[in-house]
Parts: sequence; C-alpha cells; structure tokens
Amino acid sequence: MNVDTFFQDLRYGLRMLRRSPGFTAVAVLTLALGIGANSSIFSVVNAVLLRPLPYEDPDRIVWVTEVVPAFNNAEHVSGPDFLDWREQNEVFEQIAAYDSGEINLTGGDEPERIRCGRVSARFFSLLGVRPAMGRAFLDEEDRPGQNHVAMITQSLWQRRFGSDANLIGKTLTLDSESYTVVGILPSSFRFPQQAGIELLMPLALNLEIERRGERMSLISVIARLKSGVTVNRARANLETIQKRNQQSGQRVVAPRPRKVEAGTDTVPLRGSSLHSARRPVEGGGQRSDEGGNLRMSFGLKTDVPSASPETDTFQRAVQRPFPPTGPKDVDQMKLTPRQDHDELSPRANFSHGSQPSSSQGREGTQEIFPLSPHGRTVGDRAKSAQGPSPQLRPLRPDSLLKVLLLHDQLVGRVRPALLVLLGAVGLVLLIACANVANLLLARAATRQKEIAVRAALGARQWRVIRQLLTESVLLSLLGGILGLLWAFWGIDLLISWSPASIASVKGIRLDGRVLGFTLMISLLTGMVFGLAPAMQASKPDLNEALKEGGRSLAGSSRRNRMSHLLVISELALALVLLIGAGLLIRSFQRLTRVELGYNPTNTLTARIFLPEVKYSRPQQWTAFFQQLLDRVKTLPGVQSVGLTSQLPLTGFTLMGMLQVEGHTPPELGKDPPTPIGVVSSHYFRTMGVRLLEGRSFNEQDNEAGAKVAIVNQGFARRYFPNESPIGKRIQFGSSIWIVGVVGDVRHLGSDRELLSEVYLPLLQHPTPFMTLALRSSSDPLSLTAAVRSQVLSVDKDQPVYDVQTMEQRLADSMAPRRFNMLLLGIFAGVALVLAGVGVYGVMSYSVTQRTHEIGIRMAMGAGEREVVQLILRQGMVLAFLGIAAGLAGASFLSSVLTSLLFQVSATDPVTFAGISLSLLAVALLASYLPARRAAKVDPMVALRYE
Repeated sequence: MNVDTFFQDLRYGLRMLRRSPGFTAVAVLTLALGIGANSSIFSVVNAVLLRPLPYEDPDRIVWVTEVVPAFNNAEHVSGPDFLDWREQNEVFEQIAAYDSGEINLTGGDEPERIRCGRVSARFFSLLGVRPAMGRAFLDEEDRPGQNHVAMITQSLWQRRFGSDANLIGKTLTLDSESYTVVGILPSSFRFPQQAGIELLMPLALNLEIERRGERMSLISVIARLKSGVTVNRARANLETIQKRNQQSGQRVVAPRPRKVEAGTDTVPLRGSSLHSARRPVEGGGQRSDEGGNLRMSFGLKTDVPSASPETDTFQRAVQRPFPPTGPKDVDQMKLTPRQDHDELSPRANFSHGSQPSSSQGREGTQEIFPLSPHGRTVGDRAKSAQGPSPQLRPLRPDSLLKVLLLHDQLVGRVRPALLVLLGAVGLVLLIACANVANLLLARAATRQKEIAVRAALGARQWRVIRQLLTESVLLSLLGGILGLLWAFWGIDLLISWSPASIASVKGIRLDGRVLGFTLMISLLTGMVFGLAPAMQASKPDLNEALKEGGRSLAGSSRRNRMSHLLVISELALALVLLIGAGLLIRSFQRLTRVELGYNPTNTLTARIFLPEVKYSRPQQWTAFFQQLLDRVKTLPGVQSVGLTSQLPLTGFTLMGMLQVEGHTPPELGKDPPTPIGVVSSHYFRTMGVRLLEGRSFNEQDNEAGAKVAIVNQGFARRYFPNESPIGKRIQFGSSIWIVGVVGDVRHLGSDRELLSEVYLPLLQHPTPFMTLALRSSSDPLSLTAAVRSQVLSVDKDQPVYDVQTMEQRLADSMAPRRFNMLLLGIFAGVALVLAGVGVYGVMSYSVTQRTHEIGIRMAMGAGEREVVQLILRQGMVLAFLGIAAGLAGASFLSSVLTSLLFQVSATDPVTFAGISLSLLAVALLASYLPARRAAKVDPMVALRYE
C-alpha cells in the first residue's frame, strides 16, 4: 500500500464517520470509557511496578535479609551478619545497611517529630545518589561518638528552614542532642521502603560490641551486585559465609544482659530514641517500614519461683471475689522482694523495624538486653558500671536467607492487587470492543449495496477489509484521545483514593510510557473490534445485495451468529467482573462487622516519645506522663484519658516469651511470643475495652505495690481454659500476678487473628514511648490544639505527633481493601452497563430485522404476549449461555482474588448465585424493552417493511 492509497482510505473513512454522527459518537464514547480506564490504571502500574527506581543502575541493587519462620516470618539482618557479609562476600561491589524511624526536632518555633533514617557510610555511593548541596557522610563519621552529623531532604529544607542556602555547617537539635548539617539531598531522592523520610544520620554500628554479642542491632541491608553476578549466585555466596562462620564457631550469641541492682521494684521499659511510626498495610495489620515487619523482644525464663509465705498470702488474697473497681485489701497489700531468685537464662530482644527497643527486668537481679536497631543500645552510658558479664549461651533461631532485587522487595505487596485491577480494566475494554463490533455489524448491513458495488467494480476483498479497518482504527484513535482526557481526571481520583501502601502514588502521571500504551491499545482495539465485522462485510452476495430490497442478506445468519457470539462474550466478561467485585464487597462487609474489642468513636490519640538524653530515668518518664494525664483530663469535653504503649492499629512495641504458672517453659523458635502492653489505670475505660473478670489497674499498682498484670480473653482461653486466671502467676523478669481479664482487642487490624496479650501497669513498668488516648463528648479533633498545648506546658521542647482519631486509624487500616473494592466495583458497574446496552442493542436490531416476520405472525393471529415471549426467549438463551461461560471464567478469577478476601470463600455460592441472577435480570430487562416495542408493531406496516 502506497502513501496515496493510505490517505485516500483515511479521507474516505473520515467522510463516512461524519455521515453517521450518532453512530460515531456512541462508538467513540464507548471506546473512550474503556481506553481511559486502562490508561488510568496503567499509569499506576507504570509508576509502581514498571518505572525503575531513581538510583544508578537499579537492576543491580539487591535486598538481602534473613527470614525467621519461628517469629511469624519476621525479616531482619543482625549487625554481626552484616559485618560478616561486608568483609567476606565475593559478589558485591558495595554493601550498606540502614534503618528508619522518627526523631524529635527542636529549636524552631515548635518542636516536631520527623521521619528519619540511619545509614552506613557507603549507602549513598551504593545508590549513586549525590547531595544537591554539601557532602555525604564520611567513613569516619559512621562510628559511635563521631556520628553527630545529618543530611536533610529538599522537603525539610524548604518547609522547616525556608531553603536557607547557608544551612550547611549549622547545627540541629535532635532528641536533645546537637547534629551538624553536612548535606542536602536532591529532590529526586527516595529512601528505600519508608516513605516520607526527611532526615538521615550515620548508622554507626559499634563493631567490637556487635562482634562480642553485647548488642545485636537488627537492620536492613542492600547491596550492589558486581557486573555479571546473578541474584542466585549472590545468595549462594552469602549462604556459604554463614555456614563457614557457624562451623568455625564464630556465630553470634545472645546479647549480654545489663545487671540492675536489687532493691527496686520498678521494671523500666526503655526504648531507643529513634523508632518508627507504624501505619496500617494492604489487607489490615501494621508495619514499621514498607516490609511490614513487627518489632519483637523475646525473653526465655526458667520455672516460676516456688511460693514463699508472702506469696502464698498474696495468692489467697487475690483469689477472693473482686468487685468491679478492685478490692482495697488486695490493692494495699505489698509483695516483699525476694532475695533467692532462680537464675534466669539470658534472653535476646529481637527488635526490628525501628520501634523503641524494650528492656525487661525482674525483682532483685534484672536482666535487661538493650538492643537497638539503630546502631545505639539502650543504657550505653551505664555500661562502664555494669561489671563483668555472665557466661553467654547461643541463642539464635533458624533463619532463611533471602536475596532479591530491591525493586521486587518494594513492590511485592501491592503487585497482586494492581495486576488484578489491570486485568479488570482489560476486561472492561474487551466488553467495549464487543459493543462497538456489534455496532459495526449493524452498520455493515446498511452498507451492503455500497460494498457490493465496489466489489462488482473490481475491488478485492483485502482492499475492502483495509478500508473498513481504517474506519475502525479512526474510531479507536478518537476514543483514545477522549480516553486520555478522562484519564487525567481518573488519575486525580486514583491518587485521592490510593492507600498508603502504594508508596509511589506521587509519581503517578501521564508520561511517555503511558501515552505510548494508550496509542498501542487504541490501535490494537481498532483492529480487534474492526476485524470480524470487516471480514463479514467484505464477502457480500452480489446477486442479493444489488437487488432493491434483498431481505435475505439483511438477515444474514452469519451476521446474526457473530452478533450473538459477541453478546455472549460481553455477558460472560461482565459476570467475571461482577463476581470479583461481589466477593470483595462481601469481604469488606465482613471486615466492617468484625468485633474490634474497643470503641473507636469520639477517641483522639497522640503519640509521645521522650528523648533519652533529656529523660534518662524511669522516674522522669512517670512524672512526665502523670503530669500530662492530670492536665489533659481537665480539658473541657474530655470524659476519660489514658496511656498505652500499644494502641490498636499501631503494632506492638513489646513482645516476650512468658512463663505461665502450671505450664512448661516456652521454647524460643517454637512457641509464639506474647504481646505486652503497658497502660495507665484508666486506659481500658477510655478505649471502651470490656473488663470481663477481676479488676482494672489503679493508682495503688505502683512501684511499691505487688507486681500485677491483666490478660486478655485469648490469653485466658489458651492457658486457663477450665479455670479462672485470677490469682495465677506469670514470669517475666519477676513474678507477676494476674488480677483481671479484659476482652480481646484486634491490635493488628480487623482482618488479623486475635493474639494472647498481657497488660502491665505504667507505674510499675514505666516506658518513654506512649500513646495518649482521650474520649470526648464532642468532635475529638477539636481538642488537638489543646492537647498539644498541654504537652508543651509540661515540656516546651516535647513534640506530639501522629495525632489522629481512632476512626481515622481504623479507616486507614481498611484503605487497601476499600481501594480494591471501589475500583473493581466501578469497573464491574461499567461492565454491567455496557453488557446491558449490548444486549439491548442486539435485541433491538433483531427486532428490526424480524419486523416483517413479526407482522406475518401477528396477521396470522399471534398476540402481543406471544411476540414478547418470542423476543424474550431469544434474549434469555443468549443470557444463559453468557452466564454459563462467565461462571467458568469467574472460577479462575476468584482463585486469583483469594489473597484479597476476608472470611469469604473464593467460590462463595451466595455471591455466585446472587450476581448471576442480577445479570440475568438486567438481560431480561434489556430484552423486554425491544420485545414490548415489537409487540406494538402494526401488522399492516410490518408486512410492507423491507
């Protein structure tokens, strides 16, 4: 085909489209709907899955981690392992470690809690990132004591410092310590995993301490492969290093405990000054970073100490029936610290993600393992006074090495849902193509004589097909142009709806790749919906077509078969989408009806972290939080106020291996750890958590009182299924008496399983990281400014952060499921409308074709009812065939959706039956309207119809 012929076909095609404006408008709008939806979703897929990471040669950057199956497949790398890999590997050009969290920034108009990261010195060179101003960290700055330098991002530089060009060399106050700004990162910089990082500091691992096992920092590791090295080869090399070190006896042992002198009943829970804000992930649950790993601290205990006269007296007292507010005689009893404690085995705190590391103790001698994931341990300043350490025993659960491309690690959690949505819009486009193809088939019937004349004059079949395909492609290109306009609006909608789990949401845009995709699917669409009608129309029966009124050609059985096949396909594809949307909707309904265990209405929450430099002693933590509680509860509209270390939907900061009285000691790597929450006396009432048995905490549960705990219903069912847990003991640093049972709370999300949990009183186990929760009689957000003011009145440099209502947190935790449900529901709705329109169009055209036949039937005595039944029968046959085909396709789709469902089977019979009946009803309505029109035909007019 030469250029002149091409332009001739193009001009003729445009002229034919202008001659049928109604047909052109309907076809273009239908295609624009499908193409625009595909362009919108592809823009998300492009930004998240296809666009390379903004680093130098990103295809050679890998994520390296160790998976611990015994701890719910937690992923982390220990500091010693990182050091081994860095020194002994043969496959990496560079290897670097990092972690992320938050830190207090003070010194400006108002203190602020910002997201930050700690990175090893080679982090930036590995990624190929160069500062926009200043320099990166030096090797000597990646050491303890020399690491008080910082780099900031463009966003923080502009927002907090007004783009001060002289900021390099100035100092910032971070967690009450001074740091010198040495560099400003470029605007294109993206921190791996954690979104919103605004400040970076050196990781500064203490190599000697890590090697001796006095501390085990848990970090994230990335590496750049040497040229030609594969991921599998890198994994094999690291496995060899691990095996070699284990065989040579160089494996790290449990961290060295810090001895705390006897005589104190307070068990402080100290965290590092850097920890992460946990946010809900896809499908519910929490995360400390994009990898979604929980922080865990585990302690192994020996048997519960044998009872003494004092403890026997206490046990008899706590076993008395308790009134709801707690018995005064029990509250006032004291448990004398014992001096003959059983020796506890060393225990390790496996902390990951950058939540505050915890330390637990016991009466008499407390063993606290100050682990930090940030290159700094809790209690570093007290190490010189600790004296000699006890003999350490190996304590390391089995782990599996995982090496994969960094890009795959970052997008792995959202890839399934995005691919499902991309497939869904693809089905919508296919339904749109089927609709337009039916329109072209109907239009071809009106052009039979034109095509027959061209064929009679010598036009070959391929020449006719090429002309008709040119018209189809013109339609699809016009639809693509209009679809791009719709895609602009669709992208804005997607960005506003997208959950936090889609980290690259800000990068969604119509770039060259999206425009190329739109052009490609426009051309492909034109070929798909145009080819079959063109093939059909290019082979006319010249004798019949050239007659004045050849009805036989108008009612071509071949054309009818093709039209019916397209309608069946539309119905089948629509059913697949509708069932997928129905499963997600039922799943979301189940999710919203889950018993949470707390009341989220009218509850405001705010997180507070006290910096270690300024607040180094447990007494200071207790004083701060007690003063804050006293101030906040006096605010107008506040009904109740409490504090907790593990607010629902923010993850667990503490988990431990607890020994329960009457049960065998737990085994590390076999028995699951128990989440531990530290709460104030009125926390349960504030959150609406039900007290099922015993009493709640009160002001007498302080450092001078007996050590007490409250367990949840799951803990009671697990350990005391046939008896009351009240008066029983658990061992966690000391003997702790159970005085109450509360209802189960879904801490990790509505779609996560319930766990056995233990709550400890704040006054006995102070901690510097707490979340304030208050219940108000009006809009809780109206109290935000007042709460900030009260915190600043206690300490003018203490920021309050992550201020949200519980309803907001709950909505955020469900956002990924809501996002998937809404989009798939919208696509399914569009598919239903298109399928309904398709059935209506085919049945209307069928009625038009059969007008003469209908006239004859009515002239021979057929009534309106018989005519309606005739048309409905034809429509229902198509509908049943389409539904049968759709059910087969839906069975495959539902298996793909399994990971996105909650408490709903992928083959849920209610959904399958309900959706099928609904689609059948739509097809019935779409057939009934043309049938009613056919029944109103005047037989005399129909008999004259050609």
